[in-house]
Amino acid sequence: MRKIIATNSLDVANKYGSNWTYFLISEDKRFIKIGSTIQPLRKRIIGVNNELNYRDLNFSFYLAVRGIMHEELFHEYFKQYRACFRWTEKDGSYSYLTNKESWKRSLKNTPIKGEHTRKLRTFWYFNSSAMHTRLELFKFPPRKVLPKLESIVLEVIESQGYEISFKE
Repeated sequence: MRKIIATNSLDVANKYGSNWTYFLISEDKRFIKIGSTIQPLRKRIIGVNNELNYRDLNFSFYLAVRGIMHEELFHEYFKQYRACFRWTEKDGSYSYLTNKESWKRSLKNTPIKGEHTRKLRTFWYFNSSAMHTRLELFKFPPRKVLPKLESIVLEVIESQGYEISFKE
Protein backbone atom coordinates (compact mmCIF):
# COMPACT_ATOMS: atom_id res chain seq x y z
CA MET A 1 0.00 0.00 0.00
CA ARG A 2 1.33 3.44 -0.93
CA LYS A 3 1.68 6.00 1.86
CA ILE A 4 0.44 9.56 1.53
CA ILE A 5 0.42 12.61 3.80
CA ALA A 6 -2.75 14.56 4.59
CA THR A 7 -2.99 17.54 6.91
CA ASN A 8 -5.35 20.17 8.26
CA SER A 9 -2.42 22.39 9.28
CA LEU A 10 -0.97 24.95 6.89
CA ASP A 11 2.28 24.96 8.89
CA VAL A 12 2.65 21.19 8.41
CA ALA A 13 1.88 21.52 4.69
CA ASN A 14 4.52 24.22 4.29
CA LYS A 15 7.04 22.06 6.17
CA TYR A 16 6.60 19.35 3.52
CA GLY A 17 6.97 21.83 0.64
CA SER A 18 4.94 21.89 -2.55
CA ASN A 19 2.89 19.37 -4.58
CA TRP A 20 -0.56 19.34 -2.88
CA THR A 21 -4.23 18.92 -3.67
CA TYR A 22 -5.89 21.42 -1.37
CA PHE A 23 -9.26 22.39 0.02
CA LEU A 24 -9.82 26.05 0.89
CA ILE A 25 -12.93 27.29 2.70
CA SER A 26 -14.54 30.69 2.18
CA GLU A 27 -14.89 33.11 5.05
CA ASP A 28 -18.69 32.67 5.14
CA LYS A 29 -18.23 28.83 5.07
CA ARG A 30 -20.49 28.56 2.00
CA PHE A 31 -17.86 27.61 -0.58
CA ILE A 32 -14.93 25.25 -0.89
CA LYS A 33 -12.26 25.61 -3.55
CA ILE A 34 -10.58 22.38 -4.58
CA GLY A 35 -7.32 22.82 -6.43
CA SER A 36 -3.77 21.60 -6.76
CA THR A 37 -0.44 23.36 -6.70
CA ILE A 38 3.24 22.76 -7.18
CA GLN A 39 3.89 25.99 -5.25
CA PRO A 40 4.10 26.20 -1.48
CA LEU A 41 0.49 26.26 -0.19
CA ARG A 42 0.76 29.57 1.65
CA LYS A 43 1.82 31.25 -1.59
CA ARG A 44 -1.02 29.58 -3.52
CA ILE A 45 -3.65 30.73 -1.00
CA ILE A 46 -2.45 34.33 -1.35
CA GLY A 47 -2.66 33.93 -5.13
CA VAL A 48 -6.22 32.52 -4.98
CA ASN A 49 -7.39 35.37 -2.75
CA ASN A 50 -5.97 37.90 -5.22
CA GLU A 51 -7.68 36.35 -8.25
CA LEU A 52 -10.60 38.37 -9.57
CA ASN A 53 -13.09 35.48 -9.43
CA TYR A 54 -12.27 34.48 -5.85
CA ARG A 55 -11.34 37.80 -4.25
CA ASP A 56 -14.71 38.36 -2.55
CA LEU A 57 -14.74 34.90 -0.95
CA ASN A 58 -11.60 35.33 1.22
CA PHE A 59 -10.45 31.72 1.36
CA SER A 60 -8.46 30.13 4.16
CA PHE A 61 -6.77 26.76 4.43
CA TYR A 62 -8.93 23.75 5.33
CA LEU A 63 -7.20 20.52 4.29
CA ALA A 64 -4.51 19.21 1.94
CA VAL A 65 -3.47 15.84 0.53
CA ARG A 66 0.03 15.31 -0.82
CA GLY A 67 0.12 15.03 -4.62
CA ILE A 68 -1.41 17.14 -7.38
CA MET A 69 -2.92 14.10 -9.11
CA HIS A 70 -5.90 13.97 -6.71
CA GLU A 71 -7.58 17.19 -7.86
CA GLU A 72 -9.56 15.61 -10.72
CA LEU A 73 -10.60 12.74 -8.47
CA PHE A 74 -12.20 15.17 -6.01
CA HIS A 75 -13.75 17.32 -8.75
CA GLU A 76 -15.44 14.20 -10.11
CA TYR A 77 -16.41 12.86 -6.67
CA PHE A 78 -18.06 16.14 -5.60
CA LYS A 79 -19.38 17.20 -9.04
CA GLN A 80 -23.01 17.49 -7.88
CA TYR A 81 -21.90 20.29 -5.55
CA ARG A 82 -19.89 22.24 -8.12
CA ALA A 83 -20.96 25.88 -8.15
CA CYS A 84 -19.98 26.47 -11.75
CA PHE A 85 -22.73 28.93 -12.68
CA ARG A 86 -22.36 32.63 -12.07
CA TRP A 87 -25.93 33.89 -11.76
CA THR A 88 -26.39 37.59 -12.54
CA GLU A 89 -29.44 39.42 -11.22
CA LYS A 90 -31.08 42.37 -12.99
CA ASP A 91 -29.41 44.79 -10.56
CA GLY A 92 -25.96 43.46 -11.52
CA SER A 93 -25.34 41.51 -8.33
CA TYR A 94 -24.26 37.92 -8.74
CA SER A 95 -23.94 34.65 -6.89
CA TYR A 96 -22.38 31.27 -7.60
CA LEU A 97 -24.85 28.40 -7.96
CA THR A 98 -24.81 24.70 -8.67
CA ASN A 99 -26.52 23.37 -11.80
CA LYS A 100 -29.58 22.34 -9.76
CA GLU A 101 -29.83 25.74 -8.04
CA SER A 102 -29.53 27.58 -11.39
CA TRP A 103 -32.39 25.65 -12.98
CA LYS A 104 -34.49 26.01 -9.84
CA ARG A 105 -34.00 29.79 -9.91
CA SER A 106 -34.87 29.86 -13.63
CA LEU A 107 -38.13 27.99 -12.98
CA LYS A 108 -38.98 30.25 -10.07
CA ASN A 109 -38.59 33.35 -12.24
CA THR A 110 -40.55 31.99 -15.20
CA PRO A 111 -44.29 32.66 -15.23
CA ILE A 112 -46.55 29.69 -15.98
CA LYS A 113 -48.11 30.06 -19.44
CA GLY A 114 -48.51 26.58 -20.85
CA GLU A 115 -46.00 23.80 -20.43
CA HIS A 116 -44.18 24.19 -23.78
CA THR A 117 -43.93 27.97 -23.45
CA ARG A 118 -42.73 27.67 -19.86
CA LYS A 119 -39.94 25.30 -20.88
CA LEU A 120 -38.75 27.69 -23.58
CA ARG A 121 -38.94 30.70 -21.26
CA THR A 122 -37.12 28.82 -18.49
CA PHE A 123 -34.37 27.87 -20.93
CA TRP A 124 -34.14 31.48 -22.14
CA TYR A 125 -34.05 32.81 -18.57
CA PHE A 126 -31.35 30.32 -17.63
CA ASN A 127 -29.20 31.25 -20.64
CA SER A 128 -29.60 34.97 -20.05
CA SER A 129 -28.84 34.86 -16.30
CA ALA A 130 -26.42 31.97 -15.74
CA MET A 131 -22.91 31.94 -17.11
CA HIS A 132 -21.10 28.60 -16.98
CA THR A 133 -17.62 29.07 -15.50
CA ARG A 134 -14.54 26.93 -15.04
CA LEU A 135 -14.25 27.95 -11.40
CA GLU A 136 -13.28 25.22 -8.98
CA LEU A 137 -15.92 26.21 -6.44
CA PHE A 138 -18.05 23.73 -4.57
CA LYS A 139 -21.09 24.50 -2.45
CA PHE A 140 -21.64 21.78 0.12
CA PRO A 141 -24.80 21.49 2.23
CA PRO A 142 -23.63 23.02 5.54
CA ARG A 143 -25.09 20.32 7.78
CA LYS A 144 -24.88 17.34 5.45
CA VAL A 145 -21.39 17.32 3.92
CA LEU A 146 -19.25 20.10 5.36
CA PRO A 147 -18.91 18.68 8.91
CA LYS A 148 -17.83 15.34 7.40
CA LEU A 149 -15.64 16.72 4.61
CA GLU A 150 -12.32 15.76 6.20
CA SER A 151 -13.36 12.15 6.78
CA ILE A 152 -14.92 11.91 3.28
CA VAL A 153 -11.69 13.15 1.68
CA LEU A 154 -9.62 10.65 3.65
CA GLU A 155 -11.98 7.79 2.72
CA VAL A 156 -11.77 8.70 -0.97
CA ILE A 157 -7.97 8.71 -0.80
CA GLU A 158 -7.92 5.36 1.03
CA SER A 159 -10.24 3.89 -1.61
CA GLN A 160 -7.51 4.66 -4.17
CA GLY A 161 -5.12 2.30 -2.39
CA TYR A 162 -3.27 4.78 -0.18
CA GLU A 163 -2.37 4.50 3.47
CA ILE A 164 -2.83 7.94 5.03
CA SER A 165 -0.36 9.50 7.41
CA PHE A 166 -2.40 12.35 8.90
CA LYS A 167 -0.33 15.21 10.31
CA GLU A 168 -1.90 17.87 12.52
